Parts: sequence; C-alpha cells; structure tokens
Amino acid sequence: EESRFLSHDMKQLMLEREVLLCDGDRAEIYGRTVIPPKTYQEMRARFDNLGNKPLGQMLFDDPTLKRGPIEVARLGPSQWLFQLAIQMMLDEPTELWARRSCFYLNNKPLMVTEIFLPSKKWNSK
Repeated sequence: EESRFLSHDMKQLMLEREVLLCDGDRAEIYGRTVIPPKTYQEMRARFDNLGNKPLGQMLFDDPTLKRGPIEVARLGPSQWLFQLAIQMMLDEPTELWARRSCFYLNNKPLMVTEIFLPSKKWNSK
C-alpha cells in the first residue's frame, strides 16, 4: 500500500523512520515516515543528521517543500498500521484515527503517516 501511494517499485527497499511524539510521559502520536531510495540518496546528509530532531522542522524549513493531499482513515485491529501503533500500549483501543500525506522535497517524495493515540497507559520498555 505504501509503495503504491508513493508510486514506488515494491521490489526496492525504502527507508522507514518510526517515532512516538509525546506530551511529557504520554504518547500522543505514532509517526511513520517512508523514504524511497531516490529521495534518500539526494538528501542523505539531511536524513542521516536528523537524529532525534523533528522531521517537521526539516520539512517545513525547506523552500522546495510541496505537500500532497491529506488522507484520513479510521484504523481497526485487523490493520497492520494499527498493530504497529499499539505495540507498547497496555490497553488496546478499538480504533485509531490516522492521516497521511506525501511530501515532496526537490520533487522527490516521502510519505508521512500520523496515528493519533488515545490517552492510555504505556509500557515503557
């Protein structure tokens, strides 16, 4: 699905970045970024130096940034993104809301998915 969304050949691996955005000790958003090889190769130093810095800062500071349409979805337990997002939750919700969009830096795509998490207790493993 992600390869199709990015118009990317499924046979090629893509770089993935997963983060939890927190408010204090409470996780608010599970974030997932998928970066095709051509995008990564063109901006390797920027991605490699990102570390724990917010991806949004890098994106929105870039004057070449363009954003595609935002897609919104309700995720349920049978969906793999739902399962990724709840891995460390102590209580499993019945549904989660998510949004995703394709960003373009120098006309090279990357996909950002944000899954909004309920206010629940988390396992701090």
